[in-house]
Amino acid sequence: MENCENILILGSKDKPKIPNLKFARVYAANYAINKIDQNKNFFKDAKIISVCGVKEIYKHHIFQSIKNSKIDTLILRTGFLKDDEFVQENRELIQLNKNQQFLFQAQFFKKGIIDIIRGELKYEIGLFKKINHIKKCLKSGFLGVSTGFFCVLKELSESSNSKIYIAGIGLGIDDEFQNPHRSYYRRARVDINLINSLKEIYVNRIMSTDENLSRHSNFKLYKENLSIF
Repeated sequence: MENCENILILGSKDKPKIPNLKFARVYAANYAINKIDQNKNFFKDAKIISVCGVKEIYKHHIFQSIKNSKIDTLILRTGFLKDDEFVQENRELIQLNKNQQFLFQAQFFKKGIIDIIRGELKYEIGLFKKINHIKKCLKSGFLGVSTGFFCVLKELSESSNSKIYIAGIGLGIDDEFQNPHRSYYRRARVDINLINSLKEIYVNRIMSTDENLSRHSNFKLYKENLSIF
């Protein structure tokens, strides 16, 4: 039987609550790699996996962090590098185009592709905007879950037995109606729909240290021995 390893999915939210556990792998979504750099001793025994979108990786602060960080694997989920600046010896590079990452995601949801399309319908408010958004998706590709939750799906594909802890990822959905058109809240609406469509076989393996995320999902809240970065 496969060893039951602890895995951390780390997002960019301020002051994430990190379980005081030994992690075999740590996935850093976008700029979360900076938190790993600042707390190297905590993660010294873990394999570090950075996951990013192509547009995000060329933002200055993310560009510098990923380029200079000790990363074992770099995963680009929405396209390919413009050059070889991120290619390093002993660093694995995985690149997926939008169609590949779309089909990859579909296997984890109860109704597959249909769930992703339904999820994207939550991105906008109002019928006309929803129709336009789906048209854009059909032309340029469906993003599906945000990068933080894409990390979760990637780990689910790597192991059938690991325990996944999510930290530093909140949905921001409790105050979404104060500013429902910000892209952060719009993608959060998609995330909620999709993570609640995960196949049941996966749900019990996933825990969150964020009360907001746990409240809006089927993920158990983990609140035992925690460190705050």
